[in-house]
Amino acid sequence: MGRTWVEAREKRSGRARYDRRHAILGILLLVPIAVSAAEWTDGVADALSRAGANRLELQRALRAVDPRERQGMEFLIANMPPEDLRTLGADLLSENVELAYQAWREAPWRETVPQAIFLEAVLPYAVIDERRDRWRSVMRDLALPIVRGIDDPALAVARLNQTIYRDLDVRYDVTRSRTNQSAREVMAEHKATCTGLSILLIDACRAVGIPARLAGVPLWTDDSGNHSWVEVWTGDGWHFTGAAEPAEDRLDDAWFTERAAAARRDDPVYAVYAINYSPTGILFPRGWDGVVDDINAINVTDRYTGTIDPDAEGFAPPEGMSRVDITVFDHPGGRRIARAIEVRDAAGRVVFRGTTASATADMRNSLSTLLPRGRTYDVRLESGRNERVERLRTEEPFETCTLVLEDAPGPAKSGWGRAR
Repeated sequence: MGRTWVEAREKRSGRARYDRRHAILGILLLVPIAVSAAEWTDGVADALSRAGANRLELQRALRAVDPRERQGMEFLIANMPPEDLRTLGADLLSENVELAYQAWREAPWRETVPQAIFLEAVLPYAVIDERRDRWRSVMRDLALPIVRGIDDPALAVARLNQTIYRDLDVRYDVTRSRTNQSAREVMAEHKATCTGLSILLIDACRAVGIPARLAGVPLWTDDSGNHSWVEVWTGDGWHFTGAAEPAEDRLDDAWFTERAAAARRDDPVYAVYAINYSPTGILFPRGWDGVVDDINAINVTDRYTGTIDPDAEGFAPPEGMSRVDITVFDHPGGRRIARAIEVRDAAGRVVFRGTTASATADMRNSLSTLLPRGRTYDVRLESGRNERVERLRTEEPFETCTLVLEDAPGPAKSGWGRAR
């Protein structure tokens, strides 16, 4: 039977409504995709595009993270090695980020750890290319009782180095399963060589909010072999210690100190490197199977050879830090004198102690320390019944602080100011 004009019009009208509804539905379905792509930074979006089927796990971790900790999750994913992008699950990442921030917030030395240092040396879920384990909770349970009551991160590192290997019954042994053991593998096998021992100490430090990273040489300059050790951030810069080789309570003291001092900065075979989580343009040369493209490094040879020149062109303190030069004069316009000083943060905690240079020292030789930028400190000098305190605000990469032992008539010359 033929359709009337009215029927045909109604059918066309119904089809048009159907087509419009589906067009609108299609647009609505596309909107979450666009919004989802727009909510990530460029670095995260690029990482997600390379994650393959694991993209959904990484997105789940990003959406579940506490907003206060989102920067950390984004940092990890944006700089993640390719294999981890394709394999790491949301649960491991979420637990790692949550416990890393908890350790940072609760650490007595929290104010001495800039955010940039936290991201690179507390937050990462791995040290190098070891097995990816969920280690933070067990390491925190192990390390926290050892450092409880200690407010000096350097002392905390020394006590961890003195204690954890004994408590875990771990020893140096070349019969370990592999060089790049994870901390949990070291704990299970009760043996490791320098790299595995270092990873264990680094994880213990990170578990209680102490920035730590692996350092080492591909080959000593006498061609006697390679070595790995631990670097820790203690508020005034990076320091080193041998894993399972504590020098009582001291840092920067090890059997390899003289060998490291002979390293060659411009020779990649004989240079000293430290691990960095985010890309640096330098790759860490692993002693066990050569150079790979997913372990980033910094050439830190100058610090071990003593050739760093703070006045050299291009020298700059680490990101987020100020180098403060401290000098004491016997009176305004007088002579430099050697005196013990201490620097306290806004909470009254001592973050640095040292002795200033005397008049006989080179004019460029001043007592220096690195302090987080954008903070206020009191620099204190005590001499008999005389106490001098100067308020210091770190605003620039380089700052000076001058204290005067005895007052003199005329305008006071003590105080602080920008050095350059």
